[in-house]
Amino acid sequence: MPTLAAAPVRSIDRSHRRFSHGLRALAHTALLLLAGCDGRASEKPVVDVAPMLRDLEEAFVPVSDSSTSDVKDRALTLRRNTLERLRAGPPELGRAAWERFQEVAKTDEDLRIALLDVASHCDPATLEEPLAHIVTTYGPDFSLHVRTNAVRLFADVAPQKAYELLTALVREPHRASTYPPQETLLDCWIVAGRKAGTLDERLLADVAIGISQPADARYRAIEELGHSTSPIARDALELILTESGSDGYLRRKAAQAAVDGMPQADACALLERVADHEVDRMFLLFLADMIQKNCP
Repeated sequence: MPTLAAAPVRSIDRSHRRFSHGLRALAHTALLLLAGCDGRASEKPVVDVAPMLRDLEEAFVPVSDSSTSDVKDRALTLRRNTLERLRAGPPELGRAAWERFQEVAKTDEDLRIALLDVASHCDPATLEEPLAHIVTTYGPDFSLHVRTNAVRLFADVAPQKAYELLTALVREPHRASTYPPQETLLDCWIVAGRKAGTLDERLLADVAIGISQPADARYRAIEELGHSTSPIARDALELILTESGSDGYLRRKAAQAAVDGMPQADACALLERVADHEVDRMFLLFLADMIQKNCP
């Protein structure tokens, strides 16, 4: 009966080595795949932000004053569209825009403000401290125009920090003499407070009735009180309305805010009480018109 010949030992050894090498290669490939899946061995792709910055700088090339209105309109539209698009960019764009902001000539204000805008929206966490520094720094490095825009950006992207910083400036207008206009500070404080979910109506009322506050800041405070139905808002509006020596426009703003914010019956009762004791004929005619239009 025929028998099978035994396989040579050398052939078996070679087959074993090939099999072991194949297993090791397969295991190595599996490890690479797993590492790529959990992100430990894979690198995040680099974002090329240079073309985005070029788009921004090209959009903000100054337009000659002698250009026709259609050229100016196209340039303005391009700027708005470019800003809107780049505000949604990655954090890398924000950091690059902030670095470029520090390099651009201080006289090129429009481009600096655009770079600050993009940096703030793309990387707000990094820009919190720089924005606070720009807002509070008086000197040649930051013009009033740049600082005014920085206040608005600060309120938009870091509302809690902005609210805390602006509160003292809103409360004491004389401290803010080297800052952007008080009306802007107040408006940004209101925006930041709304975004942060907190707004001190007592301070808002103090601004509205404060004779040391600039008129435009008082107008803005009265307008905001018109969105509230609180007793604080009602008392402040009544006080302004009954001050015969007040700015006539201030009193008109208070009457309109009362109609906007107070229950109809309360607003009408207030306007009628003021009208009963009014000596200014022009303001009395205004009150009569308000009562006729808004009160049954």
